[in-house]
Amino acid sequence: MEREKKWDMTKILNRIVDLVELAIAFALVAGILVLFVQMIHEYGSLAIRYGNYDFSSFLSKALNLIIGIEFTRMLCRHTPDTIIEVLMFATARQIIIAHSSVLDTFLGVVSIGILFVVRKHMLPNRNVSKD
Repeated sequence: MEREKKWDMTKILNRIVDLVELAIAFALVAGILVLFVQMIHEYGSLAIRYGNYDFSSFLSKALNLIIGIEFTRMLCRHTPDTIIEVLMFATARQIIIAHSSVLDTFLGVVSIGILFVVRKHMLPNRNVSKD
């Protein structure tokens, strides 16, 4: 009887954690949508007024949104593949935006290569098609 109560409490706590995680994912998606609209409006108005805009800043914001989307997928799917994708996007963003030293860039590229190898050879039963 004692063990059955413990099992019920564990199921209830797991369900609560799942719901909180889902609420966080919804909040992230809402924030991403708001930031996407702001980004488009900001750069559209700059291009109309001045005929130019800071592409590096635009790219940085766009990559941040992509990382947010992948992070949301990671919260929903709970697979090693989604974790690796988030790490790849975050590393790629750092390489592209940071304009770091040659050594930092090289280490970032090597890191992405290692993540590709892990994704291809070490993840069991990887489904190639996207949902």
